Amino acid sequence: MRKARFIRPGGVYHVTSRVIEKKFIFDDAEKERMRVLLFQLASFSGVRILTHTIMSNHLHLLVEVPERPSNKVLDERELVRRLSFLPKSPTAAYSPAELFSRKLAKFHQQGNKTAIQDLCEGVRERTFDLSRFLQEYKQRITQDYNQRHDRKGTLWEDRFHSTLVEPNSHALLQVAGYVDLNPLRAGLCRDPLDYRFCGYAAAVAGHAEALAGLKRLFELVKLWRHLTGDEGLAAYRMLLFGESAMKSWSKKENRACLSDEDIKKVLAAGGEIDLHRKLSCKIRFFSEGVALGSKIFIQNLSQQYQKQNHLKQRPDPVPGQDIGQDLVPNLDLEELWTLNALR
Repeated sequence: MRKARFIRPGGVYHVTSRVIEKKFIFDDAEKERMRVLLFQLASFSGVRILTHTIMSNHLHLLVEVPERPSNKVLDERELVRRLSFLPKSPTAAYSPAELFSRKLAKFHQQGNKTAIQDLCEGVRERTFDLSRFLQEYKQRITQDYNQRHDRKGTLWEDRFHSTLVEPNSHALLQVAGYVDLNPLRAGLCRDPLDYRFCGYAAAVAGHAEALAGLKRLFELVKLWRHLTGDEGLAAYRMLLFGESAMKSWSKKENRACLSDEDIKKVLAAGGEIDLHRKLSCKIRFFSEGVALGSKIFIQNLSQQYQKQNHLKQRPDPVPGQDIGQDLVPNLDLEELWTLNALR
C-alpha cells in the first residue's frame, strides 16, 4: 500500500522524477520543450518554480506551493486567464481557455448554475496542488514524446519523489544549490552557467520566470531579502561555488567536481560575473534555436519552419533579451526574439 504524501499548505518541496530504466532520452530539443511546458503549467497552476534542472533522464524541481485562494479570487475571469497559459493540443479544435469559455457561455445561456459550478470547480482542483501539477506535467510530456517518437506506454518511473523543505532556512539554500549543481555532478559542465536547462543559468541569461523564481527564493531566505536581483545572484553564486559545492558530492566519486582554483576565482570575485561571461550566457541561452532577430522576422520564419518540418503546431516566437543594451546601454535597440528548435 502506498504511503500518503506529506503535504503542508504553503510548503516548499524538492521534487525528483526519473524516466523508466533511467534511459538517457532527452536531448536539448526535448529539454527545451520540457522547460517551456514547466513554466506554462506553473503559470496556470499557481505553483512557483524556485529553481530547476532538467537532465537527460530525470529532473529536479524546487517548488513553492501556495495555499489555494478562495473561489471568489479564482472566479471565472481568473480561471480563463490561468487557462490561457496552457498550450493548445495539436489535435484540439480549441485552446483550453477557448474551450472553457465556450462551455461557460453555453451554461450561462442555459442558466445551468450547477454545470457552471462543476466546470469551474474542475479547473480550480487542478490549481495550487503539487500532485496534480506533477501528474499533469508528466502526462503531457509523455503524450507529446510518445506521439513524436511513435511510442506507447509510460515514460516515467512510478511516482515522483518529494521532500518538504523548511522555508526561511539555510536548508532551503542548500537544496537549491544541490538542484543547480546537478549537471556538474554528472560531469556535463564545470560551471552551472554553462548548462542552460537549470534555473541559475536561465536567471543569469535573463529568463523572466527563472529570475522571478530565484528572487522568490531570496525572499524566503530572510537573510537575503534585502538584496537586489544582481546582488542576490552574486550571493547565490558564492553559495554554489562555496558551501554547496563541497556538500553536493564527494570528491571520491568518479564525477567531475570544481577545482580549488575555480572556487577561489569565484569567491575572490564575490560571485560577480564579468560582462563577457554574462553576455556569452545570454547569447547562448537565446540563440541556440533556429533563428534570432526581430519579432516580425521570427514570426515569418515560424510558419516556414512549421511547413518545412511538417509540424502539427507552429513554434511560438520567444522574447529574448536586449543583449546589446549590456554593451551600449544608451542606445535604443530593438528587442530580440528567438525561434526554438522544437521538434
